[in-house]
Amino acid sequence: MYERDSVAVLADYVTLEQGTGAVHTAPGHGTDDYATGMRYGLEVYAPIGPSGRFNDDVEVVGGEKVFDANPKVEAALAAAGRLWQSDTVEHSYPHCWRCHRPVIFLATWQWFIAMDTDDLRGRALAAIKKVEWFPAWGEERIRNMLANRPDWCISRQRSWGVPIPAVYCTGCREAVLNTALTDRAAAVFADHGADAWYERDLAEFLPAGLRCAQCDGTDFERERDILDVWFDSGSSHEAVLGDHPELQWPYDVYLEGSDQYRGWFHSSLLVGLGTRNAAPYRQVITHGFVVDKVGRKMSKSVGNTVEPQTVISQSGADVLRLWVAMVDYREEVRIGSEILARVIEAYRKIRNTLRILVANLYDFDPATDAVPLDSLQEVDRYALARYGDVATRVLQGYERYEFQSSVHSLNHYLTVDVSAFYVDISKDRLYTFGPRSEARRSAQTAIHIIVDGLTRLFAPILPMTADELWRNLPGADADSVHLADFPSGLESLADAELVERWERLRRLRDAVNNQLEALRKAKVIGTSLEAVVHLTVNGELGTLLEHYRDDLPTLFITSEVTLTQGAPAAGEADSLFSYQDAAGSARIEVGRLDNAKCPRCWRWVCPPHSDEPNAASTEVCARCADALANAPAPVA
Repeated sequence: MYERDSVAVLADYVTLEQGTGAVHTAPGHGTDDYATGMRYGLEVYAPIGPSGRFNDDVEVVGGEKVFDANPKVEAALAAAGRLWQSDTVEHSYPHCWRCHRPVIFLATWQWFIAMDTDDLRGRALAAIKKVEWFPAWGEERIRNMLANRPDWCISRQRSWGVPIPAVYCTGCREAVLNTALTDRAAAVFADHGADAWYERDLAEFLPAGLRCAQCDGTDFERERDILDVWFDSGSSHEAVLGDHPELQWPYDVYLEGSDQYRGWFHSSLLVGLGTRNAAPYRQVITHGFVVDKVGRKMSKSVGNTVEPQTVISQSGADVLRLWVAMVDYREEVRIGSEILARVIEAYRKIRNTLRILVANLYDFDPATDAVPLDSLQEVDRYALARYGDVATRVLQGYERYEFQSSVHSLNHYLTVDVSAFYVDISKDRLYTFGPRSEARRSAQTAIHIIVDGLTRLFAPILPMTADELWRNLPGADADSVHLADFPSGLESLADAELVERWERLRRLRDAVNNQLEALRKAKVIGTSLEAVVHLTVNGELGTLLEHYRDDLPTLFITSEVTLTQGAPAAGEADSLFSYQDAAGSARIEVGRLDNAKCPRCWRWVCPPHSDEPNAASTEVCARCADALANAPAPVA
């Protein structure tokens, strides 16, 4: 056994509450013990080789694996009469995350990049202020890591990886690593790969006349440690630039998961500062991890609980892309059958609305049929103003990588503004007016501008759908939407006063639709075109509606609207005035028309000619007769 004097030392991590309060200290086998040994000048004794076995010169357990040596130590203590008690206890102990076996702590010589030499830490903290971080909290996260991190240990003791091109003097063990060595190594690696460090004669890597600065020796052996893999990935910006000099440094964007603040983002920053004194990126985007509907993480070890290929084969790749764009990627993102079902439904609505828009351009050539913007009907200019506002917000979202808000804006616009309103009230013009009438061409002009812009805006999110739509869009200015620019000139579509007026009209429309729906439920009417709407209005609202008197049937999709200016009669309850806004009120009364239905436009505007309910006219209405009279002759 070892006969030697041992000193007692103090350490704040040893307490009386756990164990005896007196423990052994091994400076060569633990971070805390090492720090204590340095403070008290203890020997850093680590008699274990790279294979995990005790060195042969160690008494009793020489050559044994560390964990296999315990019984021999107990036996030796017992033989010497020094073993008081032997028992087995369970306690927490570090294990390898990959193979799940217990690890051995061992003090070894390492290569470091000093954080405070040449003010590397300070320069790193200054550099991150010049980078845009998405989300913004990324800057604070990496700042805390840089401010408190120790020196960067860049060496690893593994049998594979990129070698460190250093050598050791065999006489005094002095390490040599200089520019001449690394340049020679780089030249050999370029021809033979990095494994040449282990396979080829060391003389190929040694500069002529190399001598040890410590003992003037000329005999060397190679370093067997490899570089930390984070140093490999952190230098990727230099490796890529070396093969592609046409690329500019720094790069625009680094994109990775939230764990890379201590990984790729971090190491790339330090390498960039070392090689070019700047961060290698202008922007950094962080995303969360994909989990299933109950929050289980998908990973290499666990696998995917939802296979992307399954989703693609069942619903198409664009549905998967839409899901990616609809979730908040900055946090953990969930996926499951119910979530995908909602995405599929949203995709169908988007696709169907876009189909309706482009289908109504079948006979439209923007080069010859487009109406100047200042000559468009007012409702078309309103539709374009709404499109311009939405498109601007979508582009701003793209600029900030806020895809969720961009997709939400597009989806809401298509569902509420386009499908439920604009297409709904434009069908009459598109389907029943003369093919070349100014009113129909006005609607087609607005639709073409809108669907052209939407196709460009959807292209990053739904690339296949957008490309298919682009091929069916008249007047496309590129072979593919992915070769076309985003919409421009959107500010010319803005008209705040026009939008405000039509927003008021739409709110009134909602109130009228509520009354019409009640009539439908009571089975008084089948469709809104069978109804007449009587409005009694007052205040500035009355003035507004008088201005749009001729547009009201189209706005409400009814066949007739009457408008009467007037205030509530004396004693009449305000509740009878079913719509109120800041500038007036309106009493809404709806009923069924006694007219007959035009067989072409389906409006109930033809004179009644039968006592039978729901009778249709045998002749078209005057508007349809005019449209037919001015229609071009059919092509033979």
